[in-house]
Amino acid sequence: TTLTLEDTTVLQCSTFRFYGSYTPYGIFMDYISPSLMAMLAVIRIGCWLNGCCGGISVIDSRGHSGTVQTQLIEAGCDVIILLILLLIEWNFKGCGLLYPFIMVLYGILRFILEFFRDTPKDWLGMSHGQWFAIISVIIGIIVLTRILPGAMKAQKKARRR
Repeated sequence: TTLTLEDTTVLQCSTFRFYGSYTPYGIFMDYISPSLMAMLAVIRIGCWLNGCCGGISVIDSRGHSGTVQTQLIEAGCDVIILLILLLIEWNFKGCGLLYPFIMVLYGILRFILEFFRDTPKDWLGMSHGQWFAIISVIIGIIVLTRILPGAMKAQKKARRR
């Protein structure tokens, strides 16, 4: 088995809480979010090297069969999400936006990639990963709609100085 987004978040939270003092939640999550995406990218490369978490079998136009390398696709997309997070952090430092953006961006990525993974599609033609991705995107959007207006105001104040 491999680590999921939720597993790596719990791992990083428990480590930081053990070594760190009290930190506001948004700042704390901004602190761990970039490393979370980097860790997920490395984990997916490990999945590829291990041969797990593979994609569906496909046959090309010449009749050659293979599998969709979802692990490498996800690792590359995780790095892209990491770069987006760094761009957001550059503009909205310490506003608590990074983890909700991960929930939305990674949720969308995971939902799409699950169509190409060799996982059971149990309920309404979707896998468990797709259902968790939908929940993640919804929660991320709700949290972003609550945090984003304050972050925009803080950014405008910071630019005036």
